[in-house]
Amino acid sequence: MRSARPSLTADLVASLRAIYAELPAPYRLGEDEFARVLVPRVLALPARAAARVPSAAPLFHRGLAKLTLGLSLHVPLRTRAVDDAVRAAVAAGATQLVILGAGLDARALRMGELRDVRVLEVDHPSTQRRKVERLGRAHHAIRARALVRVPVDFEVDRLDDALLRAGHDPRARTLFVMEGVSVYLTRPALADTLDRVARIASPGSRIGITYASRTIAELPRVALPLARTFLAAVGEPTRTQLARDEMAALLGEAGFRVLEDSSTADWAARYWPWEERVPVIERLAIAER
Repeated sequence: MRSARPSLTADLVASLRAIYAELPAPYRLGEDEFARVLVPRVLALPARAAARVPSAAPLFHRGLAKLTLGLSLHVPLRTRAVDDAVRAAVAAGATQLVILGAGLDARALRMGELRDVRVLEVDHPSTQRRKVERLGRAHHAIRARALVRVPVDFEVDRLDDALLRAGHDPRARTLFVMEGVSVYLTRPALADTLDRVARIASPGSRIGITYASRTIAELPRVALPLARTFLAAVGEPTRTQLARDEMAALLGEAGFRVLEDSSTADWAARYWPWEERVPVIERLAIAER
């Protein structure tokens, strides 16, 4: 991303989360009272409209899917899949959550399951500053035991050193989350990030990492070229796509064992069983140290 301004993709993803936070069930997959606060005013307009006309939920859902060539379906599904991975890790004994490339994530504020968990949010300083500004007074409504923001540029800074300086406890069972990040890193940078995570991860710690699949399915042929052109134009080009076995190998080289690897289609079957055609955009690998 361009260092002079916060991430545009973070804004766009947050705007989709805000819309689905306002839609009624079964479209809404979780509560998030902070989603609309984190979105720029212009991008918050669709969410406000969705809140005012709940009966139009099917129209919002289908209209967005057509407008974004199916990409909009992916965001709420991914958010819920990662939320459930967080819940599972906490249930398994994690007392520390490290969110790598946190963007406009609000898990430390909205998830009651984190009441006994210390959260460290890692991201580019410009994105973090904008996030704090938008939250305003809501910044203090933290449900996690503690929240620490750690400024890091993944392509330049040493992640493990930055986390240790910020107070990361390498003895605590930890869940590391990389949601929507790996696709923007070069493969060497991704491998280095996983290696540095492993160095400060205690036995029993987990990582949940989403990654762009080499076998993206059921998207219109024009969707990917358009998306890549747009992202490159705003200074956030995609760099890495991986097959399932390639991600398993990268995690294995860093000392992690894959517990589960699921796709967008799997999340749809789990959370929106009535939704027949959801394109496979990303996968989520859960691995343990």
